[in-house]
Amino acid sequence: MKYLLDSHILLWILEDNERLSSRLREMLSAEYVKNYVSIATIWEIAIKASLGKLQLDGGISNVVKYVEGSGIDIISIEPSHVEIIEKLEFHHKDPFDRIIIATAIKEKMVVVSADQYFDLYEVQLEKV
Repeated sequence: MKYLLDSHILLWILEDNERLSSRLREMLSAEYVKNYVSIATIWEIAIKASLGKLQLDGGISNVVKYVEGSGIDIISIEPSHVEIIEKLEFHHKDPFDRIIIATAIKEKMVVVSADQYFDLYEVQLEKV
């Protein structure tokens, strides 16, 4: 199973946030699971930090080090992902979430998210 983590899920993992339930922790660490984040997630977190909307200990480089050291793979944005964005309905206006949705569709991944708008798309979803 390939899981694509929404940005807030990665932040919850980094913060050891209580919203990261034991069920979700077990699911993400299962032997048959491979976890991914989009490079767009790293980009979004860096932008929010630069705007002062997010406080990061050690900056974005520590986020990247954590991701790389934890076995989570960073997936690049490919032209085939962007082609799917062109066809997506505008239920969700956030460009970062739209690329996550498109990536998951193209790569046949399950998105892990609490975002209510993801339900409106034809994407495999693990709601938290």
